[in-house]
Amino acid sequence: METTLPVPDELEGQNTADRSAIREEVYAAVEVGARLDRNYILFVALSTVVAGLGLANDDVAVVIGAMVITPLLGPNIGFALGAALGDWHLMRRAVTAGLTGIALALAATAVVGALVSLNLDNDQLLARTRVGFDAAVLALASGAAAALSIITRSSSTLVGVMVVAALLPPTCAIGLFMGAGRFDEAIGAATLLAINVAALNLAALAVFLWMGVRPRTWLEQRSVRQSRRLALIVWAGLLVGLLIAILLRTDKLPV
Repeated sequence: METTLPVPDELEGQNTADRSAIREEVYAAVEVGARLDRNYILFVALSTVVAGLGLANDDVAVVIGAMVITPLLGPNIGFALGAALGDWHLMRRAVTAGLTGIALALAATAVVGALVSLNLDNDQLLARTRVGFDAAVLALASGAAAALSIITRSSSTLVGVMVVAALLPPTCAIGLFMGAGRFDEAIGAATLLAINVAALNLAALAVFLWMGVRPRTWLEQRSVRQSRRLALIVWAGLLVGLLIAILLRTDKLPV
């Protein structure tokens, strides 16, 4: 009797099919969030209004609402997936969408900060200027959770990620402070934004690779191996550099 259960060839084919299904589902879910279209622009505009009003009025509930509807998480997850698959087209689209969204939010809030007299010393705004190592830990955990929630199709987890590692409130804070000529606070908010972006991308890319989200063929996997390694090094190096800058900035602050 020469029989093995389960049959190795059948299991191998099933695993390959499962990985392919996961890859295609993840790509379909992420690619939509990285599109630069009218819906994306509208979401950026609406969430900028909500976040700006919440920050200016020191309203926690409104700021949390802006965190939930913010569209800036999609391009970052799209860039991480593009790096994992070696999909340069998706990466370019994600970068274009992300930079456009940030530029629009910065421009709108900078105009408001320059033309409208606001109380920029409230807790919600100043909280975006005080950056510590905990911000990097939160962003790393949130990026990993975002990638995992997309793979496991857990939308409720993704909402929590948007709240924890929101990108639009610090962007709006940068614009408001820049418009008012308070560049020191703007630098603090920009540091928080940069840490969130770097940590989100680094953690999401690591989770995609760990969960087996890779190109279809062995030849494609071999060709993108170097680009994935480069992306990991760049994001990790940027995050470490920002943390060092935070440490140096903290040492220079008056007690």
